Amino acid sequence: MVCGPLCSACMMFTCLWGAIFLGIVGLLFQQESVGLIADLPGGGAKDTNPDTVTTQAPTTDGTARERVLQEQAKLRDDFKNTAMNVWIAAAAHAVTFVLAVGRFMMVKNRL
Repeated sequence: MVCGPLCSACMMFTCLWGAIFLGIVGLLFQQESVGLIADLPGGGAKDTNPDTVTTQAPTTDGTARERVLQEQAKLRDDFKNTAMNVWIAAAAHAVTFVLAVGRFMMVKNRL
């Protein structure tokens, strides 16, 4: 017997907790939570407020504003991509949970 009832129960608990936790983190990334900017690939944007950037670098042709809008779009894309990656990890935990429940039931029926 490779995996006994205690090991299966521990795996079930860990996978369920992981799926719930990753589901919540995925929702936070989907909602573009400011507290998670540092966890984005590339560390997030430094300053995406258009008012502060245009006052720091005033131009008449609007290139600073366009640059800020591009950075904001990249930041939104990073949030969406990271949310998708977290959702995939949560799904993997859910599948592993189902497998652990199946193994637990199989071991429990043997005893």
